[in-house]
Amino acid sequence: MIYTTDAIESLNRSLRKVLKTKGFFPNEESVYKLLSLALNNIAKKWMMPIRDWKAALMHFAIEFPDRFPQFSSMSYTRKLTLSNNLLTDWQNFSH
Repeated sequence: MIYTTDAIESLNRSLRKVLKTKGFFPNEESVYKLLSLALNNIAKKWMMPIRDWKAALMHFAIEFPDRFPQFSSMSYTRKLTLSNNLLTDWQNFSH
């Protein structure tokens, strides 16, 4: 889960980093222009696909099968196989 304050803090940190590296601005318009360009670059990162979403989705489906009708119709053996594969993937990812 991503909390709103985390996103705001991340945005503020990114903007401060941009402003700090520049140091000096000839006028107020140059500050706004730099911040506008920085916001465009930051927004591109927000539109990227979520990393490891498929594994997370499978984990949610295992934990909350009633919320995933397509998963609840699977046999117990298939669920167990998916669960074991997910666990193996997670162990490989975390090491």
